[in-house]
Formats: sequence, structure tokens, C-alpha cells
Amino acid sequence: MIKIQNLICQIIFFAILCLANLEKTKAQQIDVDVFEAKLAATKDAQLVDVRTASEFAGGHLKNAKNINVREADFMQKTSSLNKTKPVFVYCLSGGRSKIAADQLQAAGFTEVYDMAGGYLKWSTAKKDVEGVVENKNVKKMTSNDLKTYIQSHKIVLLDFYAEWCGPCKQMDPFLQKIKKDFEGKGDMLKIDTDANKKLAQEYDVNALPTFIFYVNGKQVWKGEGLQDEEFIRELFELNVDK
Repeated sequence: MIKIQNLICQIIFFAILCLANLEKTKAQQIDVDVFEAKLAATKDAQLVDVRTASEFAGGHLKNAKNINVREADFMQKTSSLNKTKPVFVYCLSGGRSKIAADQLQAAGFTEVYDMAGGYLKWSTAKKDVEGVVENKNVKKMTSNDLKTYIQSHKIVLLDFYAEWCGPCKQMDPFLQKIKKDFEGKGDMLKIDTDANKKLAQEYDVNALPTFIFYVNGKQVWKGEGLQDEEFIRELFELNVDK
């Protein structure tokens, strides 16, 4: 009986030990202030921007290395990193960096930090970035400005975009055509996320482009990434007479 009890105690002890070791290697998601302080205080820190190359070119944290988590060779490219040294990852708003952090942790990286809120929150807090080219001609809006705009238009499609965003540029020609076709019946408002980071956060923009469709001041649809022209056109057609 005593031997069985000792065996059970040993099993419990080793289980607790394994859980403790797992917790030590688990990727940690931390807010931007803690991320900034820990990054600055960490010797040989490895900072990785897991967004696309075009996003990275539009602005990034100083000394960041760009490795796109959405590319098939992501883990192959991370082989240049040292698994025994801390790795700090971030993306636009936190979704992709969480995926990257989990993959790195599973691959044996012993210390991984994921920045909650991503580049949007970092830059909104006016923390240091590099590579940003400011477009002074871009319209900036306040939260109240946008709410007023939405409420004063029966139908409006918000288009959160960035100048460096490839899919945004790809869709723009047919979006402008739809806007012209429905002139006087519905409206479309482009919002540059680089110039309006607070709005991007407020409207939960996690990818570019992001579209939000309103009818009589109420959100009826939200979509991310490339959209079909016929689908967007149908959104307008189905709601112009409501």
C-alpha cells in the first residue's frame, strides 16, 4: 500500500514538474508597454515582424526582421533565429503574431513574447517606428466625425485601407466604379489606417483591406481581404430601396 502511495506521489510530482516546464516555454502575450520595456531590457533580443513585406515597408519597429507567417516557408526562415534566446513577435493587431508565437513555441523556442494589439496599438501610442512615409494629403478623422458620417448616410461602405496594401490597390478600380454607379443612393468612404490608427483600433480592423457596410446607421456586414465585385455590388443593390 505504501509503495502504491509513493508511486502516485512520484507521478503527481513529475506531472507538476512537466507543467511547470511547459509554462516556462509557453509563448506569452503582453501589452505594448511591457513589450517595449522587455524588448529594451533584453540582451540579444530577436524582434520579428510577421506581416507581409508590403506592410513591413509601410512602417515597422526598429531592428525588426520581416518573416511573413502566412508564407509556406515561415518556419524554414525562422531557422536563422536562435532558439535559446528571447524572440519578440508582432503583426498588425495580434492575430497573426499569436499564430507565429505558437508555432515558434512548438518548434522549441524557449522564450517567445507576442505583442497584444500589434503594430496598430504600438503606433497609436506614438512609440518609435521607422520606415514610415507620411502622406500629408490623407484625410484624418475623429471618432465623432466618423459616427456622424455613418448616421447621416442611409447606406455607406467603410473601406479601411493603406497605400502599401496590394489587395487594396487591386480592388480600388471596381470599388470606384460601384461608388459612381450608386451615387446619390449609397456612399463609400475610404479610411487610411496609417493616418487613422485610433479609428482602425476602434472598428476592430485586423487585416487590410477591411470593409464595414452600414444601413441606416447599423452595421449589416463586415469583411476582410479581397472581396468579389459582384458581392459588393449586390450589397448596395439589396439595400438601396430599404
